[in-house]
Amino acid sequence: MLIYLSAPGSSGHGSTSQMVSSGNSIKCLKPNPEQNHVTAKGDSSHYFDNYLWLGPGRNGGSNILFPGDIIPFTRRPLFLIVDSDNSHAFKAGLSKLCTVLHGAERGEAAALFLSPLKPSFNKHSGADMAQNGSQFTLFLTTPLQAFCRMVDCNSSDDDSDVYNDAETILSTAFSEWEVILCTSTNLDLVWAQLLSDPFLRRLILRFIFCRAVLALFQESDYQYIPVCLPELPSSLSPNSKAVQLSIKCLANHLKVADCFLFRD
Repeated sequence: MLIYLSAPGSSGHGSTSQMVSSGNSIKCLKPNPEQNHVTAKGDSSHYFDNYLWLGPGRNGGSNILFPGDIIPFTRRPLFLIVDSDNSHAFKAGLSKLCTVLHGAERGEAAALFLSPLKPSFNKHSGADMAQNGSQFTLFLTTPLQAFCRMVDCNSSDDDSDVYNDAETILSTAFSEWEVILCTSTNLDLVWAQLLSDPFLRRLILRFIFCRAVLALFQESDYQYIPVCLPELPSSLSPNSKAVQLSIKCLANHLKVADCFLFRD
């Protein structure tokens, strides 16, 4: 099962409090621990510290999604993608949640993609993702377009051959990474069971590209790097030779290699 969440978030300091709107006032409700699915295995408050806003307005109630709300969906293999400015805070609850549920009879460990907290752009770029959507979602849907927008490399009709060649470079890279991924001996079972689906496999390859590009672009700041749980094989990490060579080839082709910090 694939769940894709794209929403602003909040890191709550009210612990287990949930805001609920009533007319013009806002009340707080605390989730009932006796109704929580995992109280027998640990402190359920971890699952209600952070949340996402799903509604058009931040007025609480049913517009709030807590990590604990994901529990019912873990009865079957779950692939959860969270695209939010609070994704890493949401991760804290989700990682504890997955640790609790891993191996439990009521559920399966989930596969998670969590967006960066902030987008990355070339300092000379005038791109505004507030007007053009999420950078993370763009990487997972049209990775080359996301790459070009990040480094401020705009294609035109005169550059169609250059752009088409870049598509070929990226497609070749994905094919090479797919072989590495599918033949890896240390691939977590959570990811292995997703590889038979071409669409999910394509999402994983695009995530690998997104993570590597952003890590090489903003090497030292975790706020700009997406996260996956459980970890994908180190052979496809941003520092791996196979990944860096492909991205360097693409960057050289588009003449933007100076935007990245490649390992010699």
